[in-house]
Amino acid sequence: MLEKTAMEFASGNFSARASEKQWVRLGKLNRTFNRMATKIADLMISNKALTNAVAHELRTPIFRIQWQSEVLLEQVQDPEAKKQLKSIIEDTEDMEKLVDELLYYARVERPDAAINLEQVDLVSWLNENHTKWEHHIGQKFLLQTYQSELTTQIDGFLLSRALVNLIGNAKRYAKETIVVKLVPDSDHIAIEVHDDGIGIDPKHWGMLFEPFYRVDKARDRASGGYGLGLAIVKHIMLRHGGNVEVSHSELGGACFSLILPIRKVL
Repeated sequence: MLEKTAMEFASGNFSARASEKQWVRLGKLNRTFNRMATKIADLMISNKALTNAVAHELRTPIFRIQWQSEVLLEQVQDPEAKKQLKSIIEDTEDMEKLVDELLYYARVERPDAAINLEQVDLVSWLNENHTKWEHHIGQKFLLQTYQSELTTQIDGFLLSRALVNLIGNAKRYAKETIVVKLVPDSDHIAIEVHDDGIGIDPKHWGMLFEPFYRVDKARDRASGGYGLGLAIVKHIMLRHGGNVEVSHSELGGACFSLILPIRKVL
């Protein structure tokens, strides 16, 4: 029982606690574990609150720098000065996007984050959104569903965010081809995103969905990544009672799979 609780806690369920009943073997050890778990959970909550507060507070100075730089850009005539001001504006725009990502991550990682599940036919949902996602990401991709209908419960807004994140990530590293597949089994449905890029070394798979983890720091900076996209995907899937996994793709690159439980309204 203690081992199971420890595994739940390690997986991100910071409310998991072991039984402290007198008849439970190792009860004293369980109480010690629970005190440790409470202290760690409190530290995690404090850290998340601090991150959220800092992100909020950064909005105002970033806006001021951006606004003042744009005003100066209209006033100066020197080409070199204009170039520097444009660079400052671009940097503030990047900072603004990072703050938005931080705030979104702070919301979605909360265990009590809202989720609005609706009964949806995933085949129709994917087909209806295919063109919209291509336009939003600026990348065409193949959609393979095979089934005529496949129904489960999803939060369409959150799942769309997760899928767009994965396709956008595939866009950065694909040579030519991105394929999105719908693959069901008896208990789960996988939405797989394949690319024909260089793939990801398995040594990185265990940490890939942690915030700010980068496989290749230089490459991620050049491609505009902030290191939060996959962490956001992970928490969106946890809200669905599912998971996200990475593996090798048959195309030669990486395959990211959004794993959804099959849930139907009775």
